[in-house]
Amino acid sequence: MRHKGLLHLIAGAICCLGLVFGGVASAAPSGQVVIAKGQPVQIAVAVDDSGLLSESGPSLRNAVQAAIERHPTVRGFPIQINAADATCGGGSSASLAQNATAANSVVANAQNVAVIGHACSLEAPAWLPVYESAGLVTINGSTSGAFVPPLGPSIFNGTAVPGPGFDAWYAAVKLLPADVRWSNFFQARFGLSPADFADLYYDAATVLVAALEMSARVDHDNLVDYIADQDLRLRLYRRIADLRDETEIDALSSEFTDRFGKLPEMVENLFYQMRVKLRAEKAGLSAINWESGQIVLRYPASSDDKDGQRLPDLGPGIRGGKNAFWCSFGKDEDWEEKLLEVLERLNEK
Repeated sequence: MRHKGLLHLIAGAICCLGLVFGGVASAAPSGQVVIAKGQPVQIAVAVDDSGLLSESGPSLRNAVQAAIERHPTVRGFPIQINAADATCGGGSSASLAQNATAANSVVANAQNVAVIGHACSLEAPAWLPVYESAGLVTINGSTSGAFVPPLGPSIFNGTAVPGPGFDAWYAAVKLLPADVRWSNFFQARFGLSPADFADLYYDAATVLVAALEMSARVDHDNLVDYIADQDLRLRLYRRIADLRDETEIDALSSEFTDRFGKLPEMVENLFYQMRVKLRAEKAGLSAINWESGQIVLRYPASSDDKDGQRLPDLGPGIRGGKNAFWCSFGKDEDWEEKLLEVLERLNEK
């Protein structure tokens, strides 16, 4: 049996009934986002609408809108922007609480696949850990504090250079011919000059949409024929996302077959992906990718790694590297079964 589209970041793909995403910077470790065919890809935009930088909020939102207007779909699925108010208040207790509330509200909408924002570094201790815990990817164009990225090590991305050199760097960016042209475009489109950082939010939205586009695939299986009721389809796919061991996979697969008949290829693929995901997590892997025509089983990078030290080979066609195994069987007819066997061996070590 051939399984298509296995290698979506192993931490947990974003899956749709029609569109399947891999990760952007990181994929959600807690599960999957299920988007019904024909529904939008939802992205939250959290900027300051009511705090110290509220005058900039509309400009940042317009910059994101301009980027989405240029790339309005992900593999044919429309993009929907969900607005959230993320107050900038100098790190006050009130602004910290408000940002935590905003982040939890974003996470509560299980259809959000990523967040653009929040706007201010001093509130990051309140909002970024919420997204880190939920595994929701973030990207923004204004948090320049060097302390921010470690608060979301697996999900934080930014188009602003962090650290004390940000002001000088951004001053130089605004003088670039491309940035001047973009500012002129913005003023012509919206009737006002862009606020500071609007260009970086335009870039953040552009990068995010491009990453989603690159990591997505369209599934052509007719799931409407397999499970006619849309609400039931969503509930069942959420059950797939919540599977935690292989006995649960076997049980749910049998249940699907008993209730709806022979599994279509897309559903078989999802069960296979979940099986690989569980074995990879148990083995301590951080990702499974295609690189240079090989399947790469990668462990998290460690600061304790010694120069020149490498993992032992696991046999013919499975070469150990510094923090990964390189498998040459990716083009074999039975590569799916071989991958499961290698993951099982890693779990036995």
